[in-house]
Amino acid sequence: MKIETNELKANLKLLKDALGKDDYTNKFYFRDNAIYAINGKLFTKIAFEHNQEFTVDGKSFTAFLNKIKAKEIELELTENNVLIKTSKSRSEFPLYKEEQSIPTEIFDNQLAIAPIDLGEAITTVAYASSKNKARVHLCGVMLRGNEATGTDGRQISVSSFDGNFEEQLIIPSSIVKYVKDLGIASYAIVGDWFVFETTTGVQFACSRLEGQYPTKEQIDGIMDLEIDDEIKFPVKATVEALETCSVFLDSVDDLNKLVKVEVKDGKAMLTAKSVSGQHKEKIKAEFDGEVMFGINPDFFSNILKKTDSVGIKDGRMIFESDDNKCVIALGTIE
Repeated sequence: MKIETNELKANLKLLKDALGKDDYTNKFYFRDNAIYAINGKLFTKIAFEHNQEFTVDGKSFTAFLNKIKAKEIELELTENNVLIKTSKSRSEFPLYKEEQSIPTEIFDNQLAIAPIDLGEAITTVAYASSKNKARVHLCGVMLRGNEATGTDGRQISVSSFDGNFEEQLIIPSSIVKYVKDLGIASYAIVGDWFVFETTTGVQFACSRLEGQYPTKEQIDGIMDLEIDDEIKFPVKATVEALETCSVFLDSVDDLNKLVKVEVKDGKAMLTAKSVSGQHKEKIKAEFDGEVMFGINPDFFSNILKKTDSVGIKDGRMIFESDDNKCVIALGTIE
C-alpha cells in the first residue's frame, strides 16, 4: 500500500496530543479507513484511506516518519511487523499482538449541527480557565444554556452563542487549540464524552470534567457589576504592541501566555517575559489612576476589536462587548 508521506505526517501531528505514556495509550490504531489515538482524556479520529488494520507505537512511529524525506512510502504487513519502504530504505516496526479494543463506536453517533459561533465562544473564554490541575474542574470551559464560561477564581469570562445546552457540560480548555484553528461543525454528548467534528472533518472526543462550578447566580452576581471608572486604550497601537509581546511568548502554551499591563499617569507599560527573552513597550492610556493586571495577549486583542474601554470597579477590571463579558481581579503579577 503506497502512502504520501506528508499527508500521513500531517494527520499524525493532529493525533499526537491523544497519545499517552503507557503501552496502551502510546499507540496509533489504523482501523476502517481511519487512524485513532486515545489516552483516556482525549480520543481522536482522522479519516485516512488505507486497507490494512494494525497498531504501532505512536511516538517512535512519528519520530521515524519525521526523518523520512521520500515523498511516498510503501506500507506492508507481515506476521509480526509493519514494513515501511522507500526507494532507498526498508524499516520495520513490531505489531502489537494482544489488541485491546478501543471504543470507536463513540464516533458512530449522530452529530448535531453546532451553533456557528460555538467555537468562537469556547475560544474566547478558555483563556480565563484555571491552569492549576489540582482544581481540575476549573481547567475547563462550562457550557450551560447559551453561554460558555471560563474561570480560575481570579478572572471569569462569559460569552454567549446562538444555541442551548440544556445539560451543564464542562469540557477541557486544552481542546481550544483545535477549536481555534479548525472550528466546530457538529457535536454530540455520548456518555462521559463530548464528541465534536471540526470543519476539516477531524473528529475529537474529550472526557467531561467533574466538579462544582460556580452557579449561574454566583456568575450573574459578578457579571452585574456597575463600573466606577474607565481606561481607554488606543486600539491600533495596543494591538500592535500585543502582537510584538506575543513574539516573546512563542515558547509558552497559548492558554498560559500572559502580558503584564501597568497603567499610570496616562501611559500603559506592556511587558512580556519568557525563556525567549523580554519585551517592554509603552503606549498611551486615558486613565488618571494607577492599576496593574495580567492578561492573555490574544484575548486582549480580541476584546479591543470590540471595545476600546475597560471598566474598573472594586479592584476588578471589566471588559464588555455585545456577546462577551470578562471580569479580572486587579493586582500584581511577576
